Amino acid sequence: ARRILREITYNGLDVPDFPRPITMIFARAYVEAVEHDLRYFDRSAADYDVLRLEDYLNQYGYHDARVRYVFRIRDRARDNELEYIVRLGKRYRLDTVVVRGLDALPDDVRASVERILASIELPQPYREDLVRTTIETVLDTLRNRGYVRAGYARQRDSAGTATQLLPVVVSDTIVKRDSVTVFLDPGERYRLGTIAMVDSTRGNPIVGFELQRRQLAIAEGQWYSPRLVERSIGNLMALGTFDRIWADPTVTEDRLLNVRLHLYYRRVWEASIGWFFNSTFPDNFNNTGVDVSYVHRNLFNAAQAVTMYFR
Repeated sequence: ARRILREITYNGLDVPDFPRPITMIFARAYVEAVEHDLRYFDRSAADYDVLRLEDYLNQYGYHDARVRYVFRIRDRARDNELEYIVRLGKRYRLDTVVVRGLDALPDDVRASVERILASIELPQPYREDLVRTTIETVLDTLRNRGYVRAGYARQRDSAGTATQLLPVVVSDTIVKRDSVTVFLDPGERYRLGTIAMVDSTRGNPIVGFELQRRQLAIAEGQWYSPRLVERSIGNLMALGTFDRIWADPTVTEDRLLNVRLHLYYRRVWEASIGWFFNSTFPDNFNNTGVDVSYVHRNLFNAAQAVTMYFR
């Protein structure tokens, strides 16, 4: 017979610096046990929760943490209790982050990466998400300085299959300290080649070429930057003339990225007509009539908007 479970409790989490994300994970384990407003004890699910919770604790520096559970059967079936007992142990501290594979970078790019790494306050309690966020910031910096294919380094196994090199965490179990080594591969560096604007006007007047060019934050010959491409798209969208814009980069053999910006126009004009009725105070006159409005979004092909309103 299935054992009805009334309550799930946790013992061992009352520490001052216990990470809130893990607290929410424990709470979610309770919610996930709900089924048709009744809760039943499932040994396989409880075993899985133990493994999952130990993994989460490990990600937050509790490398020595152990989790077990006890299922208590009460006199009343609906009072049965599942208790997770957590031994956290001492939390490890991160004292070193090393990034390999960047020795060949130009001095200015390497200095930017070093500033990012130097911004980490060390030592501090180990958090895997902090390391991941820091490395993503480094990769984002590289990608916006021309290394558009920057990523984690890869190595080939005995079968010739390329596998990604994951960060290596070395723990000193005596002093409870962690050292993280990350292996990156910046790849080749690309410059921006030609910039082409492709207008899908849908029968609307085209926005002037010079006006389009003035909105660009990118220029031919500079190191390719996805961030500046997105900023250029944002500037063009701010004109109010386009419904959507997307970039189509193409790699050439001489390490250039040619970009085609596809401009999909909005309807250039809109008109509306409606009936209105209101009363004035204090003379209580009733008024009725017609509202007419007209909007043009590309006056003189200069992306200038004009609105006219008649009543």
